[in-house]
Amino acid sequence: MAPLLPVATYTSSHNVRLVYDNIVCESNPRRLFKLYFQATFLKDLLSLNRFQFTFCLTDRDDYIIDWDLTWFALNYSPSHDASFQAHHASRHYTFKFKLFLDDLPLLEKLKITHPDLYIDLLTCRSCCLRKEDLMHLILCSKQRTAMHQIFQSYQNHLFSKLREASELADVDPTLMIRKLSSLSCWSISSSNWSSYALIQGCLPKTFIDLFVELSIPRQSAKKVVAAIHNNFIQKLRRRIWNPRTYDKSRWEDAMHITQIKNYSLAF
Repeated sequence: MAPLLPVATYTSSHNVRLVYDNIVCESNPRRLFKLYFQATFLKDLLSLNRFQFTFCLTDRDDYIIDWDLTWFALNYSPSHDASFQAHHASRHYTFKFKLFLDDLPLLEKLKITHPDLYIDLLTCRSCCLRKEDLMHLILCSKQRTAMHQIFQSYQNHLFSKLREASELADVDPTLMIRKLSSLSCWSISSSNWSSYALIQGCLPKTFIDLFVELSIPRQSAKKVVAAIHNNFIQKLRRRIWNPRTYDKSRWEDAMHITQIKNYSLAF
């Protein structure tokens, strides 16, 4: 029996074209199979309960998630400088992915993983009013002012880059800025899933489309949006997550939970 040859041997010596129902699928079979498996993995990811909110956006024309942009922003690494060194980047990267996967150690998560330490009646340690899940982290009354300022900064950064691109293209940016400012994601509420999606990192097509309309190459536009979003993530971690973690740590110390955790880790 003759040995099987690798796919590359066939594709390098033959013209291969995959067609379905008279439509050319992809001239490169390797790329086709790669895209197929990526789509399968994405389908499995979105079937998880933590991503069910994305189906609430299917009827919203102003917030269609651009998954290519989303993955790019997730993997984007901010440049290192004196104020953002390697260990900062590592923490930033971890926080960004845990936020995207709704896997931050919030109290509602800890009640499941450590029911012996966190009883079901526990509420947010910052406001002490409601149970602490990701939605509450966004809406907590103690963080409301900071969250509004962070969102405003995000919006202003996008406005600034749009104006710069408009100047290069010699186009009046007024209509584009108006379209960007009218997106539903800028209004934070418990019923507005587009703002929740933005914070979690599921970014909309509009962010890219506006730059592409100004003849900015898509890859360059992705880098601009990813840098702005990562700046938003840094501010979210410093101004929302870190103070919240400090309040929780003080409470854990007072309740001797920290000692119990350290004792458990020692064994």
